[in-house]
Amino acid sequence: MGQPFFMHFVLAVSLLFPVSPPKKPVDQTVLMHRVYARLLRTIGNPPDAPVLKLLPRRQTGVEGRLRYRPDNPTRIELGDDVLSLCGGFGADADAALACLLGHELGHFQYRHGSKKEFFSPLEVPNSNPNSFENQEALADRSGVFMAYLSGYDAFSLAPEVYTRFYDAFVPGQLTGYLSKQQRLKMVADTTDRVRELAQLFEVGEISYLLRDYESASNAFVGLIKRYPSAATRNNLGAIKLNQALALMPLETENPRLRFKFPVEFDSDNRLLTVLRRDRSLPFRQLLTEARTLFRIALSEQPTHQTAGLNLSIAEYLLNNSGEARQTLANLQKPLSANAHLMLGIVQADLGQTDEARKSFKLAVTQGAFRAAENLSYFEKGLQPGWKQWLDGFVRDRDAKSEKQTPIPAWPDPKNLPKLPPMEQLPGVSKAARIARTDSLTSYLLPIADEPTRNSSPTVRMHRVLKSSRLALKGFAIGSPASQLKRYGAPATVIAGARNTVFYGFRSAKRWLFLEYRDSRLAGWVAAETN
Repeated sequence: MGQPFFMHFVLAVSLLFPVSPPKKPVDQTVLMHRVYARLLRTIGNPPDAPVLKLLPRRQTGVEGRLRYRPDNPTRIELGDDVLSLCGGFGADADAALACLLGHELGHFQYRHGSKKEFFSPLEVPNSNPNSFENQEALADRSGVFMAYLSGYDAFSLAPEVYTRFYDAFVPGQLTGYLSKQQRLKMVADTTDRVRELAQLFEVGEISYLLRDYESASNAFVGLIKRYPSAATRNNLGAIKLNQALALMPLETENPRLRFKFPVEFDSDNRLLTVLRRDRSLPFRQLLTEARTLFRIALSEQPTHQTAGLNLSIAEYLLNNSGEARQTLANLQKPLSANAHLMLGIVQADLGQTDEARKSFKLAVTQGAFRAAENLSYFEKGLQPGWKQWLDGFVRDRDAKSEKQTPIPAWPDPKNLPKLPPMEQLPGVSKAARIARTDSLTSYLLPIADEPTRNSSPTVRMHRVLKSSRLALKGFAIGSPASQLKRYGAPATVIAGARNTVFYGFRSAKRWLFLEYRDSRLAGWVAAETN
């Protein structure tokens, strides 16, 4: 066989079976910064947050470096071998890294003063709250809860993450250090406790979505008792703030209430006011309680942007626009889109027309929730006859709200995983039940209807399904929000901080909430009455 023939043969084979170009290696630093950014959002993006520094093992000579350093500036040191270990979890690499970085952020959140490595030696192993064991347990609990709030399944993954870390970087038993068995026992206890915290958080969120503010409030009161933080206090304050808005006079009676207030609910779940009922109830007490909670949150974490914004809303609703303006002035610069929106509302109330128009336009440019609508309310309020326009607008809006909205999709039982038997849900109503798999959570919850002037609220049992992994028909996780256009206007739009939005669709006995983050489907909640 001649060489020319052989070369032609090789060419033909290469054309028939082309070789794919080598895949580019995944940039692990992108993973690192993405996970860290999501964790920081759960604690309000503090401006003094530790700098995350990646350290190559070949330079440091230290294996398994994972350390919080409360120096100035504070930082978290992460070894590239630890990052590679997390990459070994494949599709769960983000969640694995979130468990470890969350632990170090827990030391920062609680301002543990000495340098803390992931496997620091024992210091005072007793009941002293400042002992090593208690600080490590608190950091573990805070880290797993942060990971959960960031959207990662940390419960089932955390024990395996810690096991691999020990196997890779802590061979045998080191004198003065927690053993592998001690650490895994601590982690098992932590994940059980944090799972209960997560359930309280989800019950509060679901009750809030379904407008049962009292149940939502009770859930977050229980959460604060077990996990006191600026974020949980802010959420309870947000519940009371929205509850007060639902009880205040109609905007036709008090034009200061014509705006849509950007009440922010932490952990990428900001829930805004719903249509207000015409009834007189003690909303001032709720506003005062909300204001107190926001102030406590700010005393615990002075840079908590969400609590500062919500405090300005409470002050405005208590007829203290001057205080609200000062609160907004104290926020860290640059202001968020929603802060510009609230500043416009306050400036309009203070008669600062030009400044208000500038703030509203900045809010529109930056994408604040309903910013264009609020700008329209502001401009209309400067024109003759605007109160008659507002009366007509409210009548049309209320008429539309009475119409049922076609639900674009619903969970198909045939496509759902088999759930374990339901168990009683601790810390909630005796009637509440829960069943959970890695991809789906099912709740049975008593939810109160909104009361009217002539009736007390009726409590009905709701079956609620919640998932951030399973697709609905026509709605795959990660699909774009643009596909909603074909289904018409939702019954409610509930915007979330940092590009998170809930679109709610309602029929006679069903609610479907589609949660979008950065215009991509991130999860859903489906609720129906039994």
